[in-house]
Amino acid sequence: MTEPASERTPDRPVSRPLRRAGVAISGGATVLLGLALIPLPGPGTLVVLGGLAVLRKEFPVAGKAADGIKSVARKAMSRATKPG
Repeated sequence: MTEPASERTPDRPVSRPLRRAGVAISGGATVLLGLALIPLPGPGTLVVLGGLAVLRKEFPVAGKAADGIKSVARKAMSRATKPG
């Protein structure tokens, strides 16, 4: 018999791997979609960052990658908007 959703916790040993797999699949698919959109007209970089934000919940390396991308994007924006 399954437990009601209100009684499930992230500390349960069975639900933790399933949650981690779900985050990996959904975040990975979002990142791949974003990478496919980069050469096409559309918000590819934003979709990649969204996928990394999902992955960040379970994988700290994804958070570091997202921070690096944000840093590069901020520098590029400041150069692009600098008058002169």
